[in-house]
Amino acid sequence: MIKTFIIISAVSFGITTAVLSDKMGIFSNEAQAMEIANTCPSFAKFTGTLAGQDVCKLSGVYTEDIRLTKNKLWALENEVIIGGDNTSSATIHIEKGTKIFGKNGEDYLFISRGSKIEAKGTKDEPIEFTSKKDIIGLASKYHKGEWGGIVIAGNAPTNVQGQEQFEFALTGGNFGGNNPHDNSGIINYVLIKYAGNKVGLDKELNGLSLGGVGDKTNIDYIEVYNNFDDGIELWGGTVNLKHIVLIGNGDDNIDTDHGYTGKMQYVYIKQTTTTSRNPRGFEADNLSGDFSATPISKPVIANFEMHGNSDSHEGILLRRGSGAFFHKWICGWI
Repeated sequence: MIKTFIIISAVSFGITTAVLSDKMGIFSNEAQAMEIANTCPSFAKFTGTLAGQDVCKLSGVYTEDIRLTKNKLWALENEVIIGGDNTSSATIHIEKGTKIFGKNGEDYLFISRGSKIEAKGTKDEPIEFTSKKDIIGLASKYHKGEWGGIVIAGNAPTNVQGQEQFEFALTGGNFGGNNPHDNSGIINYVLIKYAGNKVGLDKELNGLSLGGVGDKTNIDYIEVYNNFDDGIELWGGTVNLKHIVLIGNGDDNIDTDHGYTGKMQYVYIKQTTTTSRNPRGFEADNLSGDFSATPISKPVIANFEMHGNSDSHEGILLRRGSGAFFHKWICGWI
């Protein structure tokens, strides 16, 4: 069991595991098998059971709203895309207490520009994104990159001319625009565990990847645990984040660049195991090709605590033209 806390708020997230069976089992007749197979909604495919719960697989592109409920387990297959790129917009609604998992590094959730995620967990029933190994009780603090992660693309400004494209996207992956008040939905009381995937040189998925996400998006009470690369990376945008726990992430815990100008408050960082040569608490860039590109990356970060270990590099590194405002912070070693 992993227990963490949010600094200031004194909120804890409890994480549970169960045992997964990938086999449907032996049914007495074809009608019974068909009845069980139909227990998943029409937008998902039944693939087995877990501790009395059906496992429903998500795949492909969804251009109509879908709802994930806590009475089932939800499996991601490859790049699961919500909505088209500023067209055929859709919303993925996720009920409190719901668990979603991936089997490998290519399995991740992508929220397109113009679409939304409505993930409304609670203190007692957080929403959990995790790996198959965690579901079957085989994950440990040394496991990272077991599945992809969560990616959100918005229409808020970046300092790159025109739209950008996520480096790791399998298809499309555009983000950025001219609306600082864009709304990509809600992520409250959400755990993201054992995610991240290296798809090429300096091209990695993060626990939570935010590209051009606007300030009408609500991100509050989240934890990223044991991600392979960065815990959270933000490319431009204006989104604000509150009550953030980042533990055991392999590279930087928070990485900001491409003109990110949002705010973060109540942040707790703890570096345990690492995967990169220079893991940091905060790594901030403006734009590698043009240090003076506007808007200048200049996040405001307040009320935070971070602890490094013997493998950690800088607690805070501002480079390539980036600025930042830091208020009320504590740094230490473990």
